[in-house]
Amino acid sequence: MKTEEEVENGNYGYSFFVPGMINGFNDSSFYGGLMFGFSSDTIYLWRPPDDGKGCLFAVGGAWGNGAHSECSTQAKIYALGIYSNFEEDVCEGKGCSATRVGPMCDCGSSGFEGQFCDSPIVCDAPNDFNATLVRPSSAALTFVFNSTVQFSCIDGYEPVNGSTVRTCTLNKTWSEEPLECDRISCSTPDVEPGSKSYIKTISSLKFEGEVIYGCDPGYGIMNGDGKRECEANGNWSGIAPFCNVSCGQPTNNGGVERITSLGGNVVSNWANYTCATGHENMTGSASRFCQMNGVWTGTPVSCAVKFCDIPVNGSNSTLTYTSTFYNSVATYTCEEGFVSNINPKSFVKTAKCMDDKTWSDSALDCQPVQCSHPVHSTYVQPIPVIIYEYRDVVIYQCVVGYMLESGDLIRECQANGTWTDIECPAPNNITKGVIITTGKVYGAEAVAVCDFGAAVMSGNIVRMCGLSGTWVGTEPVCQDVYQVFLTVNTTGIGSTNYSYDLVNLAIDVTSLSRYKRSKKSVYYDKRSHIAIGACGLFVIIAVVTFICSLDLIKLSSQLKYLLTLPEKVSKRVSMAKRPKIVHKVFVTRK
Repeated sequence: MKTEEEVENGNYGYSFFVPGMINGFNDSSFYGGLMFGFSSDTIYLWRPPDDGKGCLFAVGGAWGNGAHSECSTQAKIYALGIYSNFEEDVCEGKGCSATRVGPMCDCGSSGFEGQFCDSPIVCDAPNDFNATLVRPSSAALTFVFNSTVQFSCIDGYEPVNGSTVRTCTLNKTWSEEPLECDRISCSTPDVEPGSKSYIKTISSLKFEGEVIYGCDPGYGIMNGDGKRECEANGNWSGIAPFCNVSCGQPTNNGGVERITSLGGNVVSNWANYTCATGHENMTGSASRFCQMNGVWTGTPVSCAVKFCDIPVNGSNSTLTYTSTFYNSVATYTCEEGFVSNINPKSFVKTAKCMDDKTWSDSALDCQPVQCSHPVHSTYVQPIPVIIYEYRDVVIYQCVVGYMLESGDLIRECQANGTWTDIECPAPNNITKGVIITTGKVYGAEAVAVCDFGAAVMSGNIVRMCGLSGTWVGTEPVCQDVYQVFLTVNTTGIGSTNYSYDLVNLAIDVTSLSRYKRSKKSVYYDKRSHIAIGACGLFVIIAVVTFICSLDLIKLSSQLKYLLTLPEKVSKRVSMAKRPKIVHKVFVTRK
């Protein structure tokens, strides 16, 4: 690099390239261009002189050196000459081509790419093979040019197509076809001559295939294997079996287990038994020998099943079980509103009869479900801070000077641990009337209203929903009645069935003299008869007067009772303390 020098002859003899515009460096949107020229041995970079004018280019966000910002056709141009002598081939013998952006190297088969062949060619890991059957030698994600990956089949499989070695090529793909694998094949299984055995079935002659052997009639496997499998090495497992005279499977009566015998059920072998788990008291022959005649010695063996004692139920729970034999299950279930006293979140427990004749778990003891402390609004008397359990009832009371605005005064702890209102079911329907209720929670009333011409003759006209969740009292019964006299204005219904007192007012008309004197006379005009009739009339009038006086006396006593009745009814009504109503008084029809 040499110092600046003035170019006397201008730009003559040089070639110039303008690479392009330079974008702004900040919000002032500066722009400009960089111009250079070169000869055979020199590269020139141009800029305006410090004391002259010319087209400046942006450097560090400012024009030129910051002193000038104009263009002039008369500007002096200074050039900074850079002299270089490249003794090193930038393409390292790869071949070089000149381009507008500089030399472009010919990478060829070097395994590199880019302007100067300085970037290695890379292949992604191969993924076009069956990963369940083929294993690559490397788990890397990328491989450079000419790298190789070896492939092999998993155990029990062998190559049937493709290549076991693949190479990363210049076009970034893998050479050769992907490896394909299939099960290893085994040869046809053998049968030993004179072994009295034969092949029953062959599932496959490839890896994991099975062959099943059988023996001639009356023979059983003495040694060898009745089932063989094609292994990963291409050989059959075990050895071909030999058969001998068989006694067959010895019979037994249950509850026993046979101790394994290598000889199976053929001649000269023993069958040894022991009681199976959960069984005891063996009967029969514990050891039996297979004789030359193909018959087992001894007698069939059996063991009795064990049993446990009858399980004992816990507190506040129900117990169910079908038997007490070995492996039987007893189930304990807490009653409604109760949970386990060990785990409050559980209410069921099981126990199994074990081999030692005991139950695997103890009985389930249950305790009542607990409810949280009941909440209430303001102006309610405090609720005691105690443990509340299933079916406990809380009665709210307003503080002095306040009355119930909303909600319920009675709440009960439920089986699910929450509080609820005490409710009664809908009352039963009645004949010749209806039941009208004011609600269904504690304190609600059910009132009997009879049809026209009927009245409550038995039971309670008004019943209340009680703490037990049932309607207090007996169901009312409506019967036909007839009206004796009408409206009495009182302050309540009065005492229950007070109409029974009024039944005494019912008068049997057949007992009255008026009824007895209902026959009529016929007029006759004979004087003597008229005289007799006059005398008779006088006598009759006297008698009638006497009789009427008696009736008047009787009626006066009844009238006196009627006159005092409102006072008596008023007293009974005041005792009832019921809301004002207007009602009718009824008596039963004679």
